[in-house]
Amino acid sequence: MTQLRGFGGPRRLGPPYSNLVTFLDGTVYGTDIYRTGCSLASAAVHAGVVAPGEKAVVRVTIMPQHPEFAGTTRNGVTSQAWSSS
Repeated sequence: MTQLRGFGGPRRLGPPYSNLVTFLDGTVYGTDIYRTGCSLASAAVHAGVVAPGEKAVVRVTIMPQHPEFAGTTRNGVTSQAWSSS
């Protein structure tokens, strides 16, 4: 496994996993590319890859930190903007 630094501490890359999206919880930062530390369930619904209550395998790619993320409303989820400056 590869270890990367991310929001909230180290992150490890591993196999994708299945997550049941029963409710939308937590904050989402970004659109299309999301900040680490976001609610995976809410980000997946925002991106349109899963619907609330749907069980799906979500593959996550951890990328180098972006300097800023745009906020939008999609699929009933509002994401927040974030900037490192």
